[in-house]
Amino acid sequence: MAQPAASDTSERWMEITSSEGNLVGFTHAWQSREDGLITNHSTTRFSIRLQGHPRNDLHDNRSLFRDHSGQIVRIERTAKSNIGHFYHHVRIKDGLAILESRDKDAKGRLRNRRTISLPEDIRFDMGAGLMAQPRNTSIDISFSRLNLNKGKVENISIKQMSASSDELQPNDNVSAIMRISIDGKLRNIISVKIGSDGHIAQREQPISEVVLTYKATDKPLSEAMLDRNYTMPHPQIASPYRIPKRALDGKIRYHFQFADSAAFPVPVTGQQKIKPVENGIRIDICATCGPGLSHEAEDLERWRRPAPWMQSDWPPFQKTAKVALRRGQNDDAVMRSLMKMARSRISDIDYSGHFSAKSAWQQRHGDCTEDALVLATLGRAAGIPTLVANGLAYSRQRYHGADNAFIPHSWTLAYVDGQWRSYDMSLETFDAGHIALTIGEGEASDVAAAQALSHRLLWQSVAEIRARP
Repeated sequence: MAQPAASDTSERWMEITSSEGNLVGFTHAWQSREDGLITNHSTTRFSIRLQGHPRNDLHDNRSLFRDHSGQIVRIERTAKSNIGHFYHHVRIKDGLAILESRDKDAKGRLRNRRTISLPEDIRFDMGAGLMAQPRNTSIDISFSRLNLNKGKVENISIKQMSASSDELQPNDNVSAIMRISIDGKLRNIISVKIGSDGHIAQREQPISEVVLTYKATDKPLSEAMLDRNYTMPHPQIASPYRIPKRALDGKIRYHFQFADSAAFPVPVTGQQKIKPVENGIRIDICATCGPGLSHEAEDLERWRRPAPWMQSDWPPFQKTAKVALRRGQNDDAVMRSLMKMARSRISDIDYSGHFSAKSAWQQRHGDCTEDALVLATLGRAAGIPTLVANGLAYSRQRYHGADNAFIPHSWTLAYVDGQWRSYDMSLETFDAGHIALTIGEGEASDVAAAQALSHRLLWQSVAEIRARP
């Protein structure tokens, strides 16, 4: 088992502010000693109202307990938000983590208990110890972390894409563009300033028209200081043009450049074709533009099986799939029948949280992420390979205070009748206004990654492409 990073005796505060300087959250880290244990505490407070949504108040407290040798022997975490109230307790011994997840606190209802083998490169500092290296050394690190929410070990990769070229002093912060990948999938590209201790001194995260800035401060902060009157614009990107229905029903070519020249891969689908261009990318979207995803038998079989967020073996899904299979004469007809039945079941719109297909079906409400996930799960229950696409969709209708905009969106990809097709249960039809940025099996991290990456695209042009007469 790799040695953990050295204990940090300093107290650290970080403020979270909007573009206008509104204080919407903060983090606080400190250390205590008791009963022979050194404990590193961290707390996060975040309060924000997204336009059209209820206010979300996040309370996240975490404590890492170390023995006299510095090894982490126990972790405790409580997290409370609009989604729920959870408690995690982890005992670490002999390379194993015994994780218990409960409701609310240590006496709450047991949700899950599992034993997890920890790899040699496990870290609990998000790589801060590895990033505390000479100022003239480019950061390119990999390590493992324990994700308490998922109850699994993830492989983290952080790579520096660019850095400040000014001559640095030993205690200066390094300005850099960083790529963060989890289990080989790009999750975010962020602008950061890294201190000589390896901790992030400043981080910028674009969200809609707002840039949230996380910045180290010496000033103690409290919940009473948060600006609870601030409302963040709903995540959306104003379209450079008003796109007519004729173009949406046909073929559209998009040309983007990458912010800070930080390129990232954009997926292909059956309707989306990608071509790299100088410092950017060209995306063609139409009914038959793309090459589709894998047609390999092994991949198709994997995408028919249940997944953590897609419980396609659950009896109610199996029952619904059987009805659609009796009605449909081909796979496309089955998917369209499933879409109608799912729409009838999930009739209420709810923008709060991110729920599994089973939970959404039981609750009878959700938004586009649950719609796409439920339809994909029903497709698998019917034996059809499916995945979930996340990205942007064009809307000419008024949506959370704005129209003529590209909004965060999710839809379903299905391998039907020998080809990959897209199905949009929320908007009822798929068109050339859909831009896929991530593809997965409905995990919240795929949705978040698509939204983060969408703000790294600089729009250059949007053009309708027609065949010559």
